[in-house]
Amino acid sequence: MASYILLVKSAPSEQEQMQQALKRVHEITSNQDSLVQVFFYGPSTVIARNDHIDGAIQALQQQWLNLKAPLVACATVGAHYGLVAPPELNANLAQGFEAGGLTEFMSRLVEADHVEQF
Repeated sequence: MASYILLVKSAPSEQEQMQQALKRVHEITSNQDSLVQVFFYGPSTVIARNDHIDGAIQALQQQWLNLKAPLVACATVGAHYGLVAPPELNANLAQGFEAGGLTEFMSRLVEADHVEQF
């Protein structure tokens, strides 16, 4: 059984990349492989916000949440894209996502056989 980490850096508007990443998660879990983490970095962190006005981003967020995968958004970089992580009073991290950082991402790499970037 192989283990994977997916690094998602594409903006939500890059629909082809997002759909490829979602499809890859389905393939990994269908093969009984282990998905250690899906790490959202850069523009993709907007997917982890719970205050979307754009219905397309809301739908994309729901697709990710439906996967029941460990979803982690980089809180530091996400701040540049409007993500506010707990414990801030005005936190807007959507339920089902965790706030993390590159340190957490790097520490989880030792658990994965493969890292794939989208």
